[in-house]
Amino acid sequence: MCRARRGFRLIRKRREFRQGMGQGYHYSASKILVARALEILFLPLAWCLNLCRAGDVRRILILEPFGLGDAALLAVMLAPLKNKFPAAEIHLLLQPGNTELFSRDPRVTCAHGFVFPWARRTNKLAFTNYPWIALFRFLRGLRRLRFDIGIDARGEVRSQILMVLLGCHRRVGATNYLGSNMNIRGRLLTDNQGEVSLKHRTQLNLDLCAALGCTVVREHFLPALTWPAPPAPAVFTVLIHTGAGWRFRLWTESSWARLIHQIVAELHVAVRVAGAPDEQPRLAAIRRGIPEGEATFRTTTLLELVSEMQACDLMIALDSGPMNIATVLGKPVIALFGPGSVPLYAPISPGSRVAHHQSAYACAPCTQQICIHPHHNCVASIAVHEVFELIREQVAALRQAQAPCNA
Repeated sequence: MCRARRGFRLIRKRREFRQGMGQGYHYSASKILVARALEILFLPLAWCLNLCRAGDVRRILILEPFGLGDAALLAVMLAPLKNKFPAAEIHLLLQPGNTELFSRDPRVTCAHGFVFPWARRTNKLAFTNYPWIALFRFLRGLRRLRFDIGIDARGEVRSQILMVLLGCHRRVGATNYLGSNMNIRGRLLTDNQGEVSLKHRTQLNLDLCAALGCTVVREHFLPALTWPAPPAPAVFTVLIHTGAGWRFRLWTESSWARLIHQIVAELHVAVRVAGAPDEQPRLAAIRRGIPEGEATFRTTTLLELVSEMQACDLMIALDSGPMNIATVLGKPVIALFGPGSVPLYAPISPGSRVAHHQSAYACAPCTQQICIHPHHNCVASIAVHEVFELIREQVAALRQAQAPCNA
């Protein structure tokens, strides 16, 4: 009964929020109050920093200590910042597993990795078991770099606190979290962008660059991630990535198997299925559901996955980090969205399409702490035939666009 009441309250809150703000995330009043209390707590230290006179811009730090997709979408900021501050070093603060994404990008001086407690998948509040000494040493080492500009890419009070602790002279950010109702005051910022409306994450990132006086043009969107391209395959290739960061975003193995079989049987293209090493059981289950030899399956590192994306003609993925990497690489994507925010993260690369049923779920988008429709959630409601129709249309369009080049 308690779970049912909690579910009904969640639906009511989502409906009220969507009427007032659009399809954005919603957070409770208690979380908003905690965020504002943290902001006030570190305000004296921010005031002391404001008394220091800033000099030439030598080092810039962009903070995005969350998921792989969020880190990938930072790529659109690199060109505007380099154009405005050509002599400045650009540093990134990411999760350790995301740093190698920028390891071959000459615009990035260094990508620093650390797992902050609020960015973990589980046990976010288990502060007593957290290595605080390691955190202190990490922040002390970063502070020695003396960053002139810090950019909070999320409107996140904890990232803004980190900028204060790291001694960033100018601190750029918004007052609400990714266009949501999580609204703080921006007291820790020197360049306060104010409350931002819900828009695509790449546009939010570019707006932060514009706040620093950078010239932002459409060309900064795509492709934004520099990466050496491998030779193109001889046949039209579809890359499928079946993983996602949250279990509520996953499509069933049987649905993937039926989709792959239909693609091969009717479109006559090469299908490659890739996943991380910990996704091997899911890949094996999908492989058992299709005839032998219809597709190739491979577990990859992050760098190998990027090379696979570069070599493919079309990618099919869930709302995930690899989907966002394909976006900034400029690859066309067919994306399946469940509980995530479509306006915020939908692929915007040319030829990309999205399949979702969020209009049928009053709880969408959600923060994915629980699912109030576990037996038929929003991503499971996406039918194989509707995804295949999107793929069929895009394969035909891409083949037609490639025909003049191959003539």
